[in-house]
Amino acid sequence: WTRVANKTGRPLLGDVCDEESSRFSKAACLYEARLPIYESYCDIKINAEEAQDAVVSQVISALGYGG
Repeated sequence: WTRVANKTGRPLLGDVCDEESSRFSKAACLYEARLPIYESYCDIKINAEEAQDAVVSQVISALGYGG
């Protein structure tokens, strides 16, 4: 959200003059609606909520390097 919160030219998120909570709700709704599509096209799925070392290990392993 922080990447697009104050950007213009994001018509699906509304005007920058809209209330931030409204724009955030729109972004969250779009994400939830699109998530199944994103997941259906991805080749790998990494849990980025884990510790940094664990995420790096998952990426390396998914790319076919390491153990």
